Amino acid sequence: MSKSLTNQETRIMPVYDITNCGHRSRYMANGKLVHNSDKVNLQNLTARGKEPVLRKSLRAVQNHIIMAIDASQVELRLSALVANQQDLIDLFMNGRDPYVDMAASIANKSYDELFEISKTNPTSEGKMLRQLGKACCLGLGFGASAAKFGSLLELQGLSEHKEKAPDLVQAYRNKNNMLVHAWKICGQVLDVMYAGGSMWFGGANNDLFFADGSSEFHGKKVPSIRLPNGTYLFYQNLRKEAGDDGRVNYVYDQFKGRNWLSKRIFSSALFENLIQALSFCVLKWQAIEMAKQGVPINLNVHDEWVSVVPRDQAPQMAVIMYKAMKSVPDYIPQGLLDCELDIGCCYGDLNTLNVSKFIG
Repeated sequence: MSKSLTNQETRIMPVYDITNCGHRSRYMANGKLVHNSDKVNLQNLTARGKEPVLRKSLRAVQNHIIMAIDASQVELRLSALVANQQDLIDLFMNGRDPYVDMAASIANKSYDELFEISKTNPTSEGKMLRQLGKACCLGLGFGASAAKFGSLLELQGLSEHKEKAPDLVQAYRNKNNMLVHAWKICGQVLDVMYAGGSMWFGGANNDLFFADGSSEFHGKKVPSIRLPNGTYLFYQNLRKEAGDDGRVNYVYDQFKGRNWLSKRIFSSALFENLIQALSFCVLKWQAIEMAKQGVPINLNVHDEWVSVVPRDQAPQMAVIMYKAMKSVPDYIPQGLLDCELDIGCCYGDLNTLNVSKFIG
């Protein structure tokens, strides 16, 4: 608690305010929407529907090409870092498949066995197991219950495994014990902020985040968590309230639309806030690196940056974007993150480009 903020101050970087969207509609890191209004959410331009009409309506002008670069599994990778889940960090550093790894654990097989039947010489069983591993990795990282996960399995076409949801939740938590521990730490963070105290936490050295229950914003006390790039998550009017079930929960006020709304916050939900906020901190840093080298940033959809570039500049722009999205700010270990680049003339019909073969 006595650690100085001096070293952290050097991590602050300016960010580009692309549009002057005002205080009400500006991106807020502990929300889920990444756009400048409460009306049109470009994340709804799904690429997975049978006919992605809205995406197909977005086309590059003549002699230009669309380049969309996506941060691969960024929340899962940063969750491993924040929780110091070292085996998962090592998995990413070595370029291995986390879904195969989780599936191998579920099926009681070795990683190589599962990789063989799901990727190298795929069988129906192997592909199903990897899909189940993927569902666990992406659906259980923020403390989902067995009931909620069972519903998620149904939505993903895995309804035959719904009855196994309690066992799958337990298998995930046993394998990722440090992630579970990180949720508990976030519960302590809420207690400390509520009491007006402060603490460092997150990462191998507990130095990624600084929680301060007595921080001030425009002269008013507002509990906050300082992110490693110098921005903050604010928990306005953090308090305890009894819910409909009689349990006492932490609640804070969140501005949404035109009103302040009460929102419940608990340990794993706070962890989710932090991971989403940290993910966008990194994505903004990467976008700035691209912009510094002349890449136009035209659109952001969740963890993807989209640029429209002249066709004759596409090869060098592809390399710049790829290298930028593989790079990281100094609070993230080099080699942890990865990306995938898709190109085409129509946003609804892009093809993946293997950039690595062009740069060695």
